[in-house]
Amino acid sequence: MFENLVAHTGRRAVRFHVPGHKGGRGPFREMALALGRRGLEFDLTEVGDLDDLHCPSPGGPLEEAQRLAAEAYGAAEARFLAAGATAGILAMVLAAVPPGRTLMVTVPYHRSVVAAAVLAGCRLSLIPPRLGGLSGRPLPASSDVVALALRRERPAALLITCPTYEGFAVELRPLVKACAREGVPLLVDAAHGAHFGFSSCLPPTPVISGVSACVVSLHKTAGALTPGAILLTGRRTTAGTGGPAAPLLEDGRLAAAVRLVHTTSPSHQVLASLDLARRRLVLAGEQDWSAAAERSEEVRECVRRETGRLVPFIPPEDGLTDPTRIVFEVEPSAPPELTGLGVAAAAARRGVDLELAGWGHVVAVAGPADTLEDCRRLVRALVEGTRLEGADAGGGPTAPRARPRREWALSLEKESLLAGCEAVLPPGEAFRRPRRWVPVTRSVGRIAADVVSPYPPGVPLVLPGQRMTETVVRYLDLLARSGARVQGMSDGGVEVLA
Repeated sequence: MFENLVAHTGRRAVRFHVPGHKGGRGPFREMALALGRRGLEFDLTEVGDLDDLHCPSPGGPLEEAQRLAAEAYGAAEARFLAAGATAGILAMVLAAVPPGRTLMVTVPYHRSVVAAAVLAGCRLSLIPPRLGGLSGRPLPASSDVVALALRRERPAALLITCPTYEGFAVELRPLVKACAREGVPLLVDAAHGAHFGFSSCLPPTPVISGVSACVVSLHKTAGALTPGAILLTGRRTTAGTGGPAAPLLEDGRLAAAVRLVHTTSPSHQVLASLDLARRRLVLAGEQDWSAAAERSEEVRECVRRETGRLVPFIPPEDGLTDPTRIVFEVEPSAPPELTGLGVAAAAARRGVDLELAGWGHVVAVAGPADTLEDCRRLVRALVEGTRLEGADAGGGPTAPRARPRREWALSLEKESLLAGCEAVLPPGEAFRRPRRWVPVTRSVGRIAADVVSPYPPGVPLVLPGQRMTETVVRYLDLLARSGARVQGMSDGGVEVLA
């Protein structure tokens, strides 16, 4: 893909086609100076001898790039996505779940799953999470719990997030076996695991476990441009160790679903970057990611040694972990005003931006691009960030005097994650009904019309068609008053059915 893009732009052809910046010429020279002329020259869609994402030329560069990606991941087939993992999740669900049927989903999951349910006209059956670590991070239920739910409900498909934002990956083979036994396709949101399987220090790629389909976001960890991702289906006969496999999706329907939800103007910059990222994983994955894992462990050890207020997150023993996902939790004995939000804010003032922060934890995403000096700056920022600095130390509202601020907020979060909300209507039906805005404090008992999810990580607290409970409303009110970024809330209110 990249070589084809270089050859095409090297022709220096006059461009009487979109995009309108024509490679950064004329009035768009300022944009070329800001973004780089070469970058704008590469900003092309399917024109001339460039391939068509939705109708690849037989033997052409796109078909070859996708074949190489499938081979690298051990999949039967790979489809490049220039519209993010979201497009892959939408396509998987549309291909697997008929209208009126049920999609079973383990919590946590990404909000795009709800969008898929709305488009597919299906119902959602949510398997509550288990809470791990000191701060109660939501993790997928154990394989035994999920297998029991499968036998009880016989959904049209099962979707699981593996790995989670914190880098926790469940063992997929027991779930594959259960899905194979029940005839249920297993769909995997592996957005944060694009690098899995390319180093001996990393968990295996989900595909070789025999899942029906999975989507990986190479832009998140493997170095592709945002929002590049790949949809992988099936298992190559030479990959893995054999064993059962979950039912495959109908290939024609899946291809049609991708065309349906994907942009018709895919960026060839993004597509070429997927090919380059795949090549790097194959040629230097062991070296790159082993070094990244080693530096990540040094960060954990240094922070553990230099401050007693942050401790590494310890996941359950029945799964695998990404050694390059650096997760710290606030030690319960730390001052009650200290939160992960405060640590992240203090780190940002020191020029270190973290991926995610919550009331009791922070998440840093490490990778091959991070140097030893970068990691040292991260250590200094985290250690110094645990020193209370005025109003920013808490990163949240003032709690009742009888309860510590951090523990109070964490207790509300845990209650909301475990309690959930009662589903009254399917998400699609609720989404299409008339709606009105109400203050969140007056929404108890009302039926939600939209997805409400703190972002990041984008795990929904409320879905369209669910009845708002007092527990969830209390936590949403806390988030609103703390200034947190919550998608689906505006001016301290939510949309409910009219």
